[in-house]
Amino acid sequence: MIDCITWIAEQISEELMDSTRYIHEAEKWRDKHPELAELYKELSAEELNHAERLHEEGTKIVDGSDDHDTVVVWEWETERTKKWMAEIKVMHEMW
Repeated sequence: MIDCITWIAEQISEELMDSTRYIHEAEKWRDKHPELAELYKELSAEELNHAERLHEEGTKIVDGSDDHDTVVVWEWETERTKKWMAEIKVMHEMW
């Protein structure tokens, strides 16, 4: 189970990195190319949604697990992920 959870954690990180990159591009192009900026904002939101969905599935897998290591890794991942997601959501709200 730990291999599945670590794989999901890696995928979540990739999605959040992409979401962050897209929202920064949206901010960069906001004034000169508003339509492009809006596209980047939408892409960022989609990537954020992917991360949230992966996290939900990972949580379902871990719930009820008696594998202590897996639970510990997922708890750490959840804490890290929630903070990162919150930061991205703030960037979206500020935009």
